[in-house]
Amino acid sequence: MSSFPKIMVVGAGVNGLCCGITLLEGGFTEVEIIAEDLSPHTTSDIAAAIWRPSHMQNEHLAKWCETSLSQLMLLSKNTHSGVSWVTRTEFYREFTSPVWQNLVEHVKPAAKMPAAYQHMLSYKVPLMDTTIYMDYLINSFVKLGGKINQEKIKAWQDIKAADVIVNCSGLGALDLAKDESVYPIRGQVVVVERPARFTASIAAPEDFIYIIARKNDCIVGGTAEKNDWHTKPDPKIAKQIMAQAAEIYPAITKQKIIGHKVGLRPGRPSVRLESDWDSQGRLLIHNYGHGGAGHSLSWGCAKAVLELILFGN
Repeated sequence: MSSFPKIMVVGAGVNGLCCGITLLEGGFTEVEIIAEDLSPHTTSDIAAAIWRPSHMQNEHLAKWCETSLSQLMLLSKNTHSGVSWVTRTEFYREFTSPVWQNLVEHVKPAAKMPAAYQHMLSYKVPLMDTTIYMDYLINSFVKLGGKINQEKIKAWQDIKAADVIVNCSGLGALDLAKDESVYPIRGQVVVVERPARFTASIAAPEDFIYIIARKNDCIVGGTAEKNDWHTKPDPKIAKQIMAQAAEIYPAITKQKIIGHKVGLRPGRPSVRLESDWDSQGRLLIHNYGHGGAGHSLSWGCAKAVLELILFGN
């Protein structure tokens, strides 16, 4: 490890933080995260953040999802982590078994199926309450000896004191890594007061409808608008979100609206996780393009980054 004494992680979202923690726990002693935006102003903070892989096209993604699931299981035992085990119930018009269904525990559905749907799936998964979880990750990283610096990086040359650079810049990779395959996937949600005795998550994946109860509020979503850079909440879209959510849980319309949020997910045809070299001959590890599955993939990708640094390809 002495060949790589200083590691710089670019990006302070969930993938950057998980990489930082994993690298420190893996034996590296000088790890710094540098980013233009820090929590609570990252896309990871806005995410509904329930473990549900939106894409598992190959064995690498499946492995990363499973590794993340195992780590989140451990974190759920820590009452301060913001990770909890919840029941997720999904409604479908046409149902195809998810490729990841064997990784989760299935339970008997407690919800009543809306008339518009024909199939129902209920299972247990980790939920990351980002109002708690992101702070937990930051504190864990700092306690392990990591440093965080707020600064915009325009080029790898801007990073002076680093032997290894880990690129977790998300949408920033469009300019930083000159990757034209990166694009925004706009997601808008409505934050409402949590309904009494509602502690689960219900959704209609085909219609991109979801209601996720957290400790102090409830996330109602959402949208997935490709190539849309607008970060201001749209009142018309918010009204549509609430109307759609009422189709699977009518009582949600009675809840007080607390706020509206928009996040730009880092879209890409596939996750980029591979080693490279910058113009100065420094090892460069790319870890971006997770789309809406950042929280579901984060710990698995972080472990893969560590292995790339230690063992190469």
